[in-house]
Amino acid sequence: MWKGNVKKAKDSGDTIAARQADDRATLYDSLQLAHKCILNSFYGYVMRRGARWRSMEMAGIVTHTGAELIKQARELVENLGRPLELDTDGIWCILPASFPEDFSFTKADGKSVGISYPCVMLNAQVHDKFTNHQYQDLKDEARRKWATKSECSIFFEVDGPYRAMILPASTEEGKLLKKRYAVFEHDGTLAELKGFELKRRGELEVIKAFQEQVSGRQWSAKPLLDRRATLSVFTQCAVR
Repeated sequence: MWKGNVKKAKDSGDTIAARQADDRATLYDSLQLAHKCILNSFYGYVMRRGARWRSMEMAGIVTHTGAELIKQARELVENLGRPLELDTDGIWCILPASFPEDFSFTKADGKSVGISYPCVMLNAQVHDKFTNHQYQDLKDEARRKWATKSECSIFFEVDGPYRAMILPASTEEGKLLKKRYAVFEHDGTLAELKGFELKRRGELEVIKAFQEQVSGRQWSAKPLLDRRATLSVFTQCAVR
């Protein structure tokens, strides 16, 4: 929601509102990341032998639910486009350019509401399969009264579209490289980088410098063949 408010504020030219919305979006992104780290840590704790709250059943249902979520998302994407990379908490994919992506509805009060069609489709599936209809809230602590309701706190978010996603090929046939990719914005800047030495601590600076220069030259030529030739010449010069 706040990312949408950032765009609205920038479009209206309100610098102060844009800054406030951007700060709030950063805050919620940080809270979301902190929540994810806490859950991952707790999941590791309940699997640890000798832990006070050790529960293999709890750890098993966490991994099973996550696997089912990603599997369900992959099956949906395969009917529309092509999955590129599966992660524990997300899926990278490519959809046809003609696929309907964003829609906007005008309410009775004149305000418009925008939705992401792929995001709504994924969340509808999650709601149907993973909603807990026996979730209970404590309403009266003295009388120990509980209220039962339906609860689903799992939601997909759609980022992009991006200009390209680069997945390095494996040196062995039939073997895939996991969590190693680079995602580029439309202006050629890096949007996401995972698994490369450029982000790792303790790696040789020459390797980091090489990967940084390669990513910058990725879009120096328009046709794909010319782009490959440019990168090939640069790589040969760097090796020498």
